[in-house]
Amino acid sequence: NSECDDVGDDDNEGYYWGPDGILDGLIGWENGKVKWSDPPSGWESCVKVTTVFGAAVCVSEKAWETSPEISEQIVHVYYQLLDNDADGVADDAAVLSYLVEYGWLIWIPA
Repeated sequence: NSECDDVGDDDNEGYYWGPDGILDGLIGWENGKVKWSDPPSGWESCVKVTTVFGAAVCVSEKAWETSPEISEQIVHVYYQLLDNDADGVADDAAVLSYLVEYGWLIWIPA
């Protein structure tokens, strides 16, 4: 799907964010709630973005218009997958590092 190929593709040799990347420093959680942001330039397939421990989540316009609540729930499930013991730290640092370093993301199409 060409729309999938466009998500986060900023011609950075396959690295889309992470240390010194374009989503680095994006606040994904604030006061115990998901904090949504407008996507950076080049993320035309996303209308909102957030991060979970630095791992990106991108929501399409159709998904956001259909139900922001479902997008919110998906992010909460992703958070729980990464931090199942709910101590505020990702349970497997190697998995998280891989997700961030290699630009993996959760894309919510609709």
